[in-house]
Order: sequence, then C-alpha cells, then structure tokens
Amino acid sequence: MKNFIRTAASAVFLLGTLAVRAEPAPTPQQQQDAHKLTETAVQILDFGQFLGSGKELPPWYELQPWQEKMKMTDEQFQCFKTKMTTSQGFREYKAEEALDYVQSRSPQDLQRDFALLTPQTVQALSRLMSAFTQEDRSPGLSLQEVEKLQQDPPLFNAVDRFMRGEQHHDLRQLLLSLTFDSSPIENSAHSFQRYAFWSLKACHIPVE
Repeated sequence: MKNFIRTAASAVFLLGTLAVRAEPAPTPQQQQDAHKLTETAVQILDFGQFLGSGKELPPWYELQPWQEKMKMTDEQFQCFKTKMTTSQGFREYKAEEALDYVQSRSPQDLQRDFALLTPQTVQALSRLMSAFTQEDRSPGLSLQEVEKLQQDPPLFNAVDRFMRGEQHHDLRQLLLSLTFDSSPIENSAHSFQRYAFWSLKACHIPVE
C-alpha cells in the first residue's frame, strides 16, 4: 500500500489520540450520551461491517499489508482482523471515542449536538453514507440521494449544517467514517488508519 505509514510522527500522533488519558470517571449521564453517540455512528455507517462485507474495496482498506508491516503473528492478525471487520469491533472502537468526546464537551454542547441529530437527520445521513460506499458500483447513486434530500428543505438544511458547519467538525469526525472535510481519499484513509491503530492497541500489538 502506497504510503502505508507516511512517517513515524504520524503514527505517534494517531496513537496519541487513542492513548488512555487520566479522565475522571464518567457520570451516568455521560455514559448514556456516549452510548447514544456510539449507536448513532453505527447506524450511520457500520464501518466494521463494511470492511468485512467481502466486497471489492479500495486498496487503502486492505488489511494484509498491516500484518506484513507490523510483523503480526497469525494469532495477532486474527485479533486485528476481528476488530476491523465486525460490527462488534467497530462498536467497541466508537464507544471509546464517544466517551472521550462526551467528556471533552459541556452539557450545553452535547445538547446542541443531540438537537441536530434527530432520527430523520440520522436516517438521511445513513442513506447518504450507504450511497457513497456504493458509488463505484452504482455511479450517480449518491447524487440521487442528495436530490431526494433536497425535496425536504428543512431536512436538507440540517444535513448540510452537520456536513459543512465548522462547529460540527469534531462531531463529524466522531460519527462519520467518510467525512469529506478534505479530499475523499485522504479522509477515508485517515479514518481507516485511526480505526487500525485502535485495533492494534486493543490487540496488544506493538507499533515499532
């Protein structure tokens, strides 16, 4: 895989974002909010299920090169693959990220997040993400979904605010595996790397 790990510094940065921090114990409300955000992320796009679907995927989603580069044993690679290609693995990953997110936000911030994430908005985002993942096989599908969405102006505006608003950048990074904050390839590759480094950590695989 081209530019598999661009620099040691980027690896350190990614691991740093996943490192266990000395956070106070979460409150019951924070646990509830984190669970809700986790389930929202899975509903929008179950990235683990997507990676394990058996469909032909872009080369930057390939797992085998990670075994070779990280010198994993077969047992380690099986653990890594299970974390990366199952709904359960993805849910565990997002649960950790969601708790970090909730603990870094004020109750007022979270209230605004949940006000935006109505069931209708989440369903629309799920349809869009599904269309984007099928674009290679069904060209124009994502455009069709956008056109359908435009027929409901309030819903379209809510989705547009979420997808483009600077104030929602961190929420997008949490909930979407395809964020489009820069180029689609760069975003999807970065999201994949974050997930992969979490999986390495979860499987106790050292990063040299």
